[in-house]
Parts: sequence; structure tokens; C-alpha cells
Amino acid sequence: MPDMGAGTRIYQHSTAATSMTVTPQTPFSAVVRRLIIDKPSAVGNWTVKVAGQEVANFRIDTVGNQNLLSAASGSFPEQQDLFAWCENVLGDPMTYVIPTGASMVITCDGSITADIAVGYEEFPQGAANNGGWNSPGGKNWYGVVSGAIGSSGTTTGEIQLATQYGLSFIPSFLTGAILPAGWQVDILAAFLEGGGRNTYSGSADHQSVTQYLAWIRNGQRLFTRTAADGIPNIGTASATGSANTVYKTDYGPFPPFQLAEIDNTLPLNVPIAIRPGDINLVYLDVSGDMTGGADYSHFYQSFLCKIRETS
Repeated sequence: MPDMGAGTRIYQHSTAATSMTVTPQTPFSAVVRRLIIDKPSAVGNWTVKVAGQEVANFRIDTVGNQNLLSAASGSFPEQQDLFAWCENVLGDPMTYVIPTGASMVITCDGSITADIAVGYEEFPQGAANNGGWNSPGGKNWYGVVSGAIGSSGTTTGEIQLATQYGLSFIPSFLTGAILPAGWQVDILAAFLEGGGRNTYSGSADHQSVTQYLAWIRNGQRLFTRTAADGIPNIGTASATGSANTVYKTDYGPFPPFQLAEIDNTLPLNVPIAIRPGDINLVYLDVSGDMTGGADYSHFYQSFLCKIRETS
């Protein structure tokens, strides 16, 4: 058996940190099998780079139930991180490769801090090479892309996702852009955040709530046979008497990530395939009263994807 350096699994962690750098001991390469970014001081985009190249980008918030990289909490339903979900539910582990002589650097925009932990394995030189999923020099990306509607909506109904979060260089396929030549996307699973808002504008209740997620690909509405409908994402109503936000879905087949149990949250039966020239319009339907500008920008609709650059 070859020398495995410090052992079969190595851990590095820091609390309230703004960044972390992971460097395998020379001459080893490494495969990262766990990444935790927990308890952020503010909402922000955390970028993961290997050998200076971006291999992952996560939107981590202080509210809601879509923190994909939370540490285990002992709560019920079982809270697990994205890496455990991919391995245990899909049977398709998510990993990152650090070639010999390279480092992984995890940073966030601004001066945001979080608890950061990385679990990885070291291998003899050449055992972890470039070119695979999530590796520098490769063209295959396996991770989560999220979208959200605007921060001050006043009109209810189907509201198009306005912002996409994920790898900075991939096309904006969640926000209505045509997928360009040289790219293909397969969406494997969905995690949808529902809930309600009360703007309490003018000393009066103005309550709104999410209803469903609509997905229209090349003019065809998916997940429904009715004229205007989609995946149920029926949010819990906000409280009366004050401005407040509730992040909770009363009914939805694809709950937000942190409320998804390992045995009842299934991937899409058939992945959504997006190919060059396809146009995807994704909407979050909101009903009720949005007087005062209801902020749903922290209600992330997240999708586990395999993205390939084919050119």
C-alpha cells in the first residue's frame, strides 16, 4: 500500500474565518470530499478556487433553509451537507481535485466570516489529476445553481427569477438567457424555498405567500397539464400585526435543502436537459398583497446540476 501521508482522511477547520487555504503535502495530490461553510456573519458568495481557477461558488445566507454546506446539527429532519446528500441519495459523490503543487482557496466577498471545514484525502503524485469533475483544467462541473426573484416586488403572479447564483463563468440558464453553443446542462434535483411575507405597510397587514415554481422550456410548460401552474411550493403565511418573513413550505414535493430528509427527498425522475439554443423561463408564483415591496430575494430556488463545457 502506498504511503498515504497523514492518513486516509485529513481535516482542516477554522471558526469565524474570512478564508481558508488547503495545500496537500508535497508530493501528494488530494481529493476533497467534504466542504462545510457554516454560521456566516452575513449573506455572501463563497468562491472555491484550485490552482487559481474557480471550481465552485456557493450563495450562503443567514436566513432561510438553503444553506447547502451546513454542519450537522442533530436536528430532525436530519440536516446534512450537500456532499453527504449527493453520496447517500444519488450515489454520486461530489469531489474537488487538488493536483500536486496546487492549493484550494476558499474566500467570500467583503469581510464576511464563517466556520469553515474541509475533509480531504491525499494520494501519491499523479493519482488525482486534472480533467475530471470540478477539477482545474477540466470542463465538467458538478454543483448547485440557485436563482431568486427581486427584492422589492409589488405585483403578484408568476415572477421570473432575476438573479442566478453559482459558478461565475457559466451561462445564466435560470434567468431566461439562451444557452449558447458549447454548453450543456442536466438538472438532477431541486430544492425549493417557499414562505410568506408581510410588509405591514401603512400600519396595515399586506401579506403574500409563494404558490408554485413554473418552468417553461422552449415555450413548453413543464411539471403541469394546466394552463398556469407548476411544482407546488405553497408557503406558510406570515404573521399578522407586523412586518415579518416566514421561510417555510406547507406543501411541496421538493423541500428546501435543510428540511430535506435523506429518505424522502428524491432527485428528478428524469433530469431536465438543457442544450444549446434552449430558452428556460423559471418563475416563482406569489399570491396575496405585496404592497410596500415584498422582498423575496432570499428565497432561493436551488438546483443540483451537471454542467459541461463542450467546446
